[in-house]
Formats: sequence, structure tokens, C-alpha cells
Amino acid sequence: MRIPEKAPLIYIVDDEPESRLLARSVLESQGFEVAEAADGSTALAEIGHLRPDLVLLDVMMPTIDGFAVCAQLRERPETSNVPVLMLTGLGDVASINQAFDLGATDFAVKPIQWALLGHRIRYLLRSARTLAELRVSEDRLVPDIVRGCLGADGAVTLRAPRSVRPWQHVLEPIRGYLMVAERLARL
Repeated sequence: MRIPEKAPLIYIVDDEPESRLLARSVLESQGFEVAEAADGSTALAEIGHLRPDLVLLDVMMPTIDGFAVCAQLRERPETSNVPVLMLTGLGDVASINQAFDLGATDFAVKPIQWALLGHRIRYLLRSARTLAELRVSEDRLVPDIVRGCLGADGAVTLRAPRSVRPWQHVLEPIRGYLMVAERLARL
């Protein structure tokens, strides 16, 4: 018997109740769990215990705008890698550049094409999951590479130990990256 996966949690942060209602309706109909906040302050207070899989963030909000919320999310270790899809009526290049400079994962200009939103979110979630797997592999492999380059006295050496084929400590991580690249190509 296969245990069903938990539905991804999307955190909608928008000061317009109609926008939140529409986004919630569309996302829940596509199998997502949804939580919402009406402003940036509430979002920043709640996000740590909610642990959303993705944040759908409006730019233009009172008190704390979406740009400031995005910047603060990127500063926090627990949310630094959560995908942030920013939504706004601001379609100017400066706003788009600012969003990406502050760490937004993607940017959509209103009016939103609701029929495509679920597909866009699934792609962002898949990319985030693959990136997380790559980080785990890298964290496992980098210490092995460093150990392979250290001599008995702790000095860095480019010679591999006799028990290891020359350059094996370099080629093994490359094989791991190639496997990840092949998985990404199949997505």
C-alpha cells in the first residue's frame, strides 16, 4: 500500500481579500494546502511555524511591502531556501529586477493567469526539491574530497592515497552531479 504524499503548503500573502480568496480557490482545487496572511507583518510572524513549501507574495502591501518581506525571508535560515513567487501589478523592469535581487524565485505580473498558476508552482517546487537534493549531495561529497586531498600531517596534497585510483576523489563528485543533471533533464 502506497502512503500518499502530503499536499504542498502554499502561503498566500496579499492585502486584498478577493485576491487571497481567488488564489486559495484555484490552488485548493489543484490539490495544494493553503494558508494565508493579509499583510507582511503577519506573514513574517507566522511563517516560521507554518513551514510553507512556497510563498505566493504580493508586492504592494501596507506597512511592510512584499520586497521587504522577501528580503527578510532570505535572511532567515529556516526560510532562505523556500521558493517565493512574487505577484504584482508593477510590470516595470525596475520592480522585477528588485524582486530578483532580493531573492524572489519567480515573478508574475497581474492579472494572473490562474489556469497556469498551479503548473508554475509545481515547477518551482520541483526545482526547489532538486536543489535541496543537490545541496545534500554536495554536503556529503565536499568533505570526502577535502579528506582525499589531506596528507597524514594535515597538509593539502594533490596526490591520492595508493588505495585510490588517481583522480578518483575528483571524478566521483562529478558523477554525482551528472546524475543530478540527468534527473533535471527528465523533469
